[in-house]
Amino acid sequence: MNLLYLLAWALSALGQYTEEKIQLAISNVTSMAQAAVNSSAVPGVSIAIVYNGSVVYSGGFGVRDTSTNESYTADTVQQMASVSKPLSATIVAAMITASNGSLAWDNYTNSPGAVAPYSDPWISQELRLYDGFSHRSGLYGLSGDDLEELGLDRNTILSRLQYMAPIYPFRAGYTYSNYGITAAAISTSDKMNMTWDDAAQEYLYGPLGMTSSSSSFAEFLTRTNRASLHVPASQIPGYSNSTNATQWEPTGLRNPDAQSPAGGVSSSANDMAKWLQLQLGLGVIPNTTNRLIDEAPLNETHTPFTVRGKSAFGITSFYGLGFGVDYRQMGARSSPMPVPLRSRDWVAFWDGIYGGLEAAESGGAPTFGAAPQNPSPMLAAEAYTGMYYNDYVGLMQVAAGSNGTTSSSNGTSNTTTSGSGGGGDLTISFPVTSNMTFPLTHWDRDTFSLNTVPQLNTAIEPVIFAIGADGNATTVMVDRLNGNGGGILNRVMDNSS
Repeated sequence: MNLLYLLAWALSALGQYTEEKIQLAISNVTSMAQAAVNSSAVPGVSIAIVYNGSVVYSGGFGVRDTSTNESYTADTVQQMASVSKPLSATIVAAMITASNGSLAWDNYTNSPGAVAPYSDPWISQELRLYDGFSHRSGLYGLSGDDLEELGLDRNTILSRLQYMAPIYPFRAGYTYSNYGITAAAISTSDKMNMTWDDAAQEYLYGPLGMTSSSSSFAEFLTRTNRASLHVPASQIPGYSNSTNATQWEPTGLRNPDAQSPAGGVSSSANDMAKWLQLQLGLGVIPNTTNRLIDEAPLNETHTPFTVRGKSAFGITSFYGLGFGVDYRQMGARSSPMPVPLRSRDWVAFWDGIYGGLEAAESGGAPTFGAAPQNPSPMLAAEAYTGMYYNDYVGLMQVAAGSNGTTSSSNGTSNTTTSGSGGGGDLTISFPVTSNMTFPLTHWDRDTFSLNTVPQLNTAIEPVIFAIGADGNATTVMVDRLNGNGGGILNRVMDNSS
């Protein structure tokens, strides 16, 4: 889990704003943040609040790394994950403004060069920037995410999207896609003859004075005041201290460069406040009269392009360009709401309900059940080892492992980590496109477990070999890659070939 990042778009309260109400709202928000830290809901929080064009509060709570207990401040830099998407949309809007008409949101993504060909040549030709940024291209949402996890680079991943069948007809549905946005963003910086990282710096971070912000992982690593990613200690393999189940443990850092426009920004609360001021100022640099972005391309990012669906209350929600878009109805409304049991402790009541939901959610992680008590033994390693291939994944090598983990069918690997190359009853690697090796732990006969996130014991998924008449594997299904059929690979060469 990433550290919580709380960003208030604007103070909202009924009635006329007064200084007293503003300070009350700030006090309430900061109290909630401190309570979240005190209860171990998160290890650290940073907050920025903008009101009437000015930053009225910024601060930090808790720690940025539980192993060092260094304080979380408003200048602590953290990896922003999907908040990168509206930032990247802002960067494109700034590039459109600076292009003097040569760029627009309706530009073709795969022109003049094919950045990310799709399975249908017509879609590849027709795909526009706004299709990628609004998640309506029809691309299967997790396409590319799985390949990134295995260490493939951005250009390779984008070139492989053409081998993934669409999940919706073109522009007929909404599917959240990191690499749909990435393709559109990279197309834009390519047209400006720049890398995406340089474009982000020149068109947004530099002009706004966002000196702690970057779209480069290498830049993030240079920040001395940076936050680590954390996970609940109870989800770490080998963890047994049930009395400290709320403890957070740092897990290192994730390199998201391959999908930088969609998930690779790092920033601080103070820098994000400047971006928020730019948004609320409709493109004018904060505390100046200088316009960085024209209103038209900026307003397009906030305009509904795709219907996401309806909430449980029947309210339709939309997606713009990198932004979720929701409208609240104005006017008169009558709504009777009898409240029985006035003496009930409603806070405790709802806490119990939400606690049940959280337990159900945490129990719904991908898994393939309890390990068998008496598993059938695996075949000799030679029955599985060799090269496997499909167009989406490319070449995958299965090799004999060093048995650094036992084949006790516990489904976890406590002695190896992603990219180490050690352990496992078998290993898989990608010799042409990645330098990472992953252990496979025997589960039952021809089924093995794969954990591409070894810091967590909840990320285990099956790898299943199909055995031919000669007693050797003919295909393998890697479940982590098989969300839309991309995880079935044919054996093309065994180790004796």
